[in-house]
Amino acid sequence: REIARRHELLLETQRPIALARRERLVGQRLAALVEGPHPETEHLLLARHQGQAPEIDGAILINDGIAPAASFVEVEVTAAYSDDLVGGIVGPLTGDRSEVDDSATVVDGIVPGVAIGERREAAG
Repeated sequence: REIARRHELLLETQRPIALARRERLVGQRLAALVEGPHPETEHLLLARHQGQAPEIDGAILINDGIAPAASFVEVEVTAAYSDDLVGGIVGPLTGDRSEVDDSATVVDGIVPGVAIGERREAAG
């Protein structure tokens, strides 16, 4: 019981920190891998950006746009919650980075506009 109580206390402490970090991503465009339809509703797609591990981190809930499972898309983040991000697909992820805002700041190791698998060091 004590372990469960302490675990819940840690989670409650972490939630506002996680929310603040995710809120900094609102308005950013992120490369994301579409996993498929959300398991709880057919009205959302489930996707992940390069910093979200399955079964550990939250996900991106796509509420605008369609894409097949296993496709890479560019998602504009429109809302943030302590566990998940919400956004809409702005287009397929291509090698052409000309329309992606690369001037955005790096948040939690996420470089907006960088394709999954691409490595780019953050300045500063």
